[in-house]
Amino acid sequence: MIFFQYKDKDTEKAYNLWRRSAQLKQIKLISFITASLYLILSLLDYSIAPKEILSSMLVLHLIILPLFGYSITFLALSNKNYSLMISFLILASISATIGHTFIMINLNYYSSYVPEIYLIIFWVFAVSGLPLHHATYTTLSMIAISGFGAFHTIGLQTYDLVMHFFWMIASFSFGFTGAYLLESSYRTIFSQQKELHQEINNKNILLKELAHRVKNNLQIVSSILYSQSKKVNSEETKKIFEESIQTVKAMGMIHENLFASKDLDSIDFKEYIQNLISLATQNMYNKQVIFSFDSQSIIISIQCGVPLGLIVNEILTNSLKYALPKENKEVLIKISIIMDENEEIHLHISDNGEGINFEKQQKGFGTQLIHSLVLYQLKGEIEAFNNNGLNYEIKFYDVKSFETLPKNR
Repeated sequence: MIFFQYKDKDTEKAYNLWRRSAQLKQIKLISFITASLYLILSLLDYSIAPKEILSSMLVLHLIILPLFGYSITFLALSNKNYSLMISFLILASISATIGHTFIMINLNYYSSYVPEIYLIIFWVFAVSGLPLHHATYTTLSMIAISGFGAFHTIGLQTYDLVMHFFWMIASFSFGFTGAYLLESSYRTIFSQQKELHQEINNKNILLKELAHRVKNNLQIVSSILYSQSKKVNSEETKKIFEESIQTVKAMGMIHENLFASKDLDSIDFKEYIQNLISLATQNMYNKQVIFSFDSQSIIISIQCGVPLGLIVNEILTNSLKYALPKENKEVLIKISIIMDENEEIHLHISDNGEGINFEKQQKGFGTQLIHSLVLYQLKGEIEAFNNNGLNYEIKFYDVKSFETLPKNR
């Protein structure tokens, strides 16, 4: 008797695995609470239970049911024990019913202890964590056991017997209805999640394809610029073409990283900078260059990744072009990236050249581009200064952190 089942076996299997993992915490917590409550009940039994049933109640409430409860709690720690855990839940409920019926037989009169069976029936459906079909089989067995004991051995009066069956059926009806509706809700949520995951997967495929096409288009633009540069005789114009080609390649690198990434909203900035360094080494301007790179592994959003890549590329290009170390030493470019405890990212780039004249450089396109990207795209701060070479200090928050930015940022 299966009340719900997907036609597709793989979907049904996936649902069962999803439900199990979701309910392990519930089963673990409820079993622990139930076992602990039975221990408390055993103390009450010892104080107020009739002598003729005291030993039976202590065995049931102090030993058998707490042992089942704590065993189920332990089994619920791992999904591997699921089948055994379900068996223990069923056995615990049946054992509680048998023990309860045995106590009523020995007591031989309708008492305040009888309603425990109604609570157990409702417990099985509502909070035990048993799947609906298991809970139904279990509670029907419990009703049969308790009904047989009440009818044949306890000797209840007709009214008490009728009311006993009525309350058991009422507990079953309420419990079954609640469990049925809950199972229906579980399956609705699972189906919606499955559809949502499918939509996200389809969108990711489209975004990967888009990133791939953008990368290819940028490669085409780069190839066109390269072809046009071959037709130019002026060395200065050729340099402009070369710098433009490198900028286009830096933009394409972002989309290449996205295409290879599982997460289409962000990239590993450390890996991206390493790729930019490799790209920069292709155009050394006939200089000996050493790169020193120190960075944490920082994941940044694509919204910050594109302008940040252009900024780093422009700074590296300027350092390679204009850094002239004293005594004809090698050009040393240092790059450092850290994220502080407030999730603010600090980027420091420096070279060992003689520095620059900021009054002259402020009007340059490259300098204006760097400052505009930092201030208006990254919403950050930038400081450029000479200290044993040109230094750039850039501070910004990723867009994921904008909601927690200080008010003065």
